[in-house]
Amino acid sequence: IVTPIVEPLDFADDKPFSFKLKIEQAPEFEPKDYKKIKITKKVKKITDKEIDNVIKNLQDRQSTLVDAGDVAAEQHHFLVADYESTVDGKKMEKPAENQIIDLSHESLPAGFATGLVGMKIGESKTIETKISEKPAKFDVKVKAIKKKVSPKVDDEFAKDLGHENIQQLKEKIRAELETAEDEKSRQDMEGQIVEAILANNNFAVPETLVGEETNHMIERTKQYLVSNRSFNEEEFKKSIPAMKDKYRVDAEKTVRISYLLSKIAKSENIAVTDDEINKKIAEISAGDKKVAENYQKYREYLSLQIKEKKLFDILLENAKIKEVKA
Repeated sequence: IVTPIVEPLDFADDKPFSFKLKIEQAPEFEPKDYKKIKITKKVKKITDKEIDNVIKNLQDRQSTLVDAGDVAAEQHHFLVADYESTVDGKKMEKPAENQIIDLSHESLPAGFATGLVGMKIGESKTIETKISEKPAKFDVKVKAIKKKVSPKVDDEFAKDLGHENIQQLKEKIRAELETAEDEKSRQDMEGQIVEAILANNNFAVPETLVGEETNHMIERTKQYLVSNRSFNEEEFKKSIPAMKDKYRVDAEKTVRISYLLSKIAKSENIAVTDDEINKKIAEISAGDKKVAENYQKYREYLSLQIKEKKLFDILLENAKIKEVKA
């Protein structure tokens, strides 16, 4: 499965050349006990409150900010402000200008919004708080006070969003929430099946592949830290040995389930036709020719996706499923 490792034993000119060849092979096994697996299916009924929450979010997106007039700021207002900040004694490089501050937002530093309540246009104030448990200070000048104006939730609101009336909008939201719950439930059941198959099929897998998967996990962790601006290269390097120990178990499972699912798919004669790939591309592209042409490059990847879905369809059809309320 990987390039063999050659270990020379004798390089003497007057002797036959001898060496050892270390070769890693794919494991030989037959998958067992992958049918009639006992799993639970979480069933959740979509409530009117959940639909109303989605509509409230849509309403917020359609809302506009207008001048509140010559008033003192209240918790429901939005401030347009300039400010300079100091965190743990370090001053920000560039002052913030014309920043919109939602006084009702829960993510604001403790005491920040409370300190701004009561201020008027043109007033300045210094507010002391904490950020990441470090002392922080904000010098704020209020330039404008805004209030949010939201559209009325009625048939006209629904029409602006491309629906005939509010009832049709609610029905579509319910259908989308139900689809999301079905997908979530399926992912959970697939996870249960994977764990059961792993528990029922314990065999050794190539160390090289486990090592490669472990390194991939470490690299994904690095990319996550970089994207969240919390990456420290020196500290990261120190933590690599601990991460290798931590990720190795999951890496071994990933490699083993890959072999198992591949073997089960072969045993169940699961195949993917060109027509199925074309249908998938047509579905994804939704009639856009350029998008469809681009996806032609990824036919092999789409084939694997379709094959995996077919495989889990069979595994779920043969599972013993008990429904429970989510």
